[in-house]
Amino acid sequence: MSKPKPSVDIQVICDNLKKKEKPFEVNILLEYTRGSRGAKSSRTVLLPLKKHFGSTSTVALFHTPNLRGILKAIIPPRFDETVNVSHVKAYVFDDTLILSGANLSVDYFTNRQDRYIIFRNNKILCDYFQDLIKTISSFSFALQSSGDVTFALPHIHPYKGSKNGFNKFANKQLCEFTERYKSQYSITDAIKLITQLNTLNSTYDTLIFPLLQMKNMGITTDEKFTTNVLSTAPNNSNLTLATAYFNLTDNYWNMLLNNHAQGVKLIMAHPKAMGFYKAPGLAGGVPNAYSLISKWRYRELIRYNQYERIQFLEFYREKWTFHGKGLWFYLQDSLYQNKNKNTFYSNDYADICSPLLTLIGSPNFGKRSVYRDMEAQVGIVTVNKKLQFDLIQERNNMLKDTTVVNLETFDEEERKISWWVYLITKCMNDQF
Repeated sequence: MSKPKPSVDIQVICDNLKKKEKPFEVNILLEYTRGSRGAKSSRTVLLPLKKHFGSTSTVALFHTPNLRGILKAIIPPRFDETVNVSHVKAYVFDDTLILSGANLSVDYFTNRQDRYIIFRNNKILCDYFQDLIKTISSFSFALQSSGDVTFALPHIHPYKGSKNGFNKFANKQLCEFTERYKSQYSITDAIKLITQLNTLNSTYDTLIFPLLQMKNMGITTDEKFTTNVLSTAPNNSNLTLATAYFNLTDNYWNMLLNNHAQGVKLIMAHPKAMGFYKAPGLAGGVPNAYSLISKWRYRELIRYNQYERIQFLEFYREKWTFHGKGLWFYLQDSLYQNKNKNTFYSNDYADICSPLLTLIGSPNFGKRSVYRDMEAQVGIVTVNKKLQFDLIQERNNMLKDTTVVNLETFDEEERKISWWVYLITKCMNDQF
């Protein structure tokens, strides 16, 4: 099957927009470095939108204030995004939201494993993410119909002005944004609702709450919530965490080693299932760098005698790459296992079942996600048995293409580490 051309897709969108009779607006937020790379980039692809609908469309490109001066001058394209990026992936259509860890490039629609959840008829959640996109856009570059980009606030320019000044301005905008939604639901209200989900007289069976991580700008709600989940997991709990790029923060890792969860599954990409596999130049060393990090962590499992309770599982499907990310958490006695099919089913005979939690969005739970990039996801807590079943099936569909890692895994010929990959991984671990 031939791959669709982005330029054709945007023309179809423009043609459909011309037929619309009701007023509309289109707001697109891109990462500056990724969206500007190459002669044919996201910027050039979106130019027809700006030319035909300039008054009703905005294309914003976030540029990190950390890429400046000598770094901006010497770091080549593709590697400049290692500094930090806007990693948010949210797609809003009126009152429908698609939340994912996926980008919109061709391979995500053909042979790249990721997660997608659609929230329909949820105006509050859609307003939240539309407002988030507009808020980040307010301190981003704007694409013009000429193809140039402009920055409306020169006094806080991301790489020509003061980095501290930019971060203060961005923090102010983001704090005002979060304050607007705090008035609708406080964290105290959310905790009360979660506890009520487990009672028979509860009005609701599912709670959805957004989480943001933008540490450079002082926003850390996602880190705080994830820390709480990982650190307080009881001994009858089951936890699965998926990450396309396995490099957990030391804090998250130590919590997994020391919590009481009965079983922990860590799903990660096999080196062959990474988009960088056999890439030219330095990028070709990325899969082995992550394999080396995995090896270091696995040795810790053996040292602390945790290798039976905590499993490493590598995803590999021929000719596919892996980009899945997220978390699934439930109490063991709220679900039971059909051992013949190796799947989990909600206990249809229980009058009360414990909530199941999943996290879905852009974070990889790694050092980049927590300390560098701009991330967004939602937590979903549910006692709805059909939804519990669907979420566990989603996880199991991912697990069926994984194999359990052991020490021998790292002796495979294709995982031999060159000296420069070892050196970069050792010295620049927080860049991954």
